[in-house]
Amino acid sequence: DRRDSGVPGRGDEGSGGAHRVAQERHAGDLPPRKQPGNPRPGVRRELAEATTAFRALVRLAAEAGVVLAYHNHSGDYVGAPVWDALQMIEGQTPTATGLYFDVRHATVEGGLGGWRVAVQMASPHLRMLAIKDFYWEKGANGRWRVVDCPVGDGMVDWKAFATELRRAKFSGPM
Repeated sequence: DRRDSGVPGRGDEGSGGAHRVAQERHAGDLPPRKQPGNPRPGVRRELAEATTAFRALVRLAAEAGVVLAYHNHSGDYVGAPVWDALQMIEGQTPTATGLYFDVRHATVEGGLGGWRVAVQMASPHLRMLAIKDFYWEKGANGRWRVVDCPVGDGMVDWKAFATELRRAKFSGPM
């Protein structure tokens, strides 16, 4: 859900607010906000633009003593495949940024085993976790859709995820 939540990074208006603050602070040449319905400029270009913008925000956050963690989100977004987010984070000061890993979204994107590859690749950069679950449901229109559900009632393999977190020696917030 991309509606405005009033929290930076949590919806169009919130992330736009952070974007405006970065622009006002001369954080670099940030790309214009993407608007729903605007044509995508191409995956590689969009990722490059998002990387530039994210790194500018990381610098701004670091000046304020804040860690900026990127939340992976399933769908047609930069960062839906976790390796997008890892490219954005690569080379940045580890104390200034990292990944807010969402296993629910990683499972939506990575199905059977892609989520496991994602968490293994992300493990050095894990800063915090989202704990959510879902299942697939076929709608009356014949199209599959994601339905959120209570943790443990869905598709996320919690036992395997816990094994990966232990292997990564993760001890951050959930």
